[in-house]
Amino acid sequence: MMKKRGRIGSALLLALVLVASVVGVPKVQAANAVDVDADCSIDFTIAGSQTAGALKELYDGTVSVPVKMYKVASIDASGNYMAESEFSKLGVESVNSETSAADWSEKAETAAKIVADNGMTTDITATIKNGMASIQDLKPGLYLVDAENAMSPSFEYSFTPYLVSLPNNYYNVASGSSSDEWIYHLTGENALSLKPEQTARFGSLVINKTLVNQNITMGESASFVFEAVITPLVGETYKKQAMITMNSAGNDSVTIEKIPAGATVTVTEIYSGASYEVSEVDGQTVLIPANGSASVAFTNTHDGRPNGGHGVENSFRLDENNQYQWYQDGAAQ
Repeated sequence: MMKKRGRIGSALLLALVLVASVVGVPKVQAANAVDVDADCSIDFTIAGSQTAGALKELYDGTVSVPVKMYKVASIDASGNYMAESEFSKLGVESVNSETSAADWSEKAETAAKIVADNGMTTDITATIKNGMASIQDLKPGLYLVDAENAMSPSFEYSFTPYLVSLPNNYYNVASGSSSDEWIYHLTGENALSLKPEQTARFGSLVINKTLVNQNITMGESASFVFEAVITPLVGETYKKQAMITMNSAGNDSVTIEKIPAGATVTVTEIYSGASYEVSEVDGQTVLIPANGSASVAFTNTHDGRPNGGHGVENSFRLDENNQYQWYQDGAAQ
């Protein structure tokens, strides 16, 4: 099964424009012949802020990104591609300066699928750490760049597959360069910038309640309302409420689902029903793990008054845009 792929980004568009220029433009502009025996190299960087924001952990050493390269086609002295047998269905022999970015994108996705479906392996690998990586001693050709999904405690990162040509040619690209020289080392300002797509990971919060005793003479249930103040790593702090209603002394719990992993959550019991004492006035604070749950526990005792009581719940839920919206079933009493 193929791993998830991110959306096409500007870095891919740049890479594809460069690939197209290698094939078509040099023939017209009479660029020097390709040195098919030359050694090539490529640097990888990560697109996005290096010092702050949601992608910071890709630059500070927290997250490493494995990158694999597969040779899709060789290249001759005139800049024509000849597909490797496994990738013959890509039709790279017929590409030219009219080949669109969308066509190149489709070819990159197809190449990645061929790799996944056939369990192909490669010894051309690197690991992007602190936002950079390099691969040396590559022979000229057309390569698939396949960055694997990477995870941090709070996020998953996915990358679009790329097709990139070594050497490359920058004649008449958007930068305005007029050089028709072959570039054998895609380093420095010519490095390939991979654009990540960040997806939040989630966990849950379990609120446990112990009711030591209950006013059985009233024969009424007791409701306990909790407020969770959630501070995610990215985005604004928000609140959710949950309620537990108990008909007898004992234990019960309620779970708040889909809280962003890495979020700090402070839970306070804001209503304990008539005749019951709040056990934790200052609240309890926990950290939400990815694909797991954190828990807090509250204990209440009956204070001896013959009052009954119940509650209704206010809360928030995720809408179709993955945003929390407030809703009300009533107000705590």
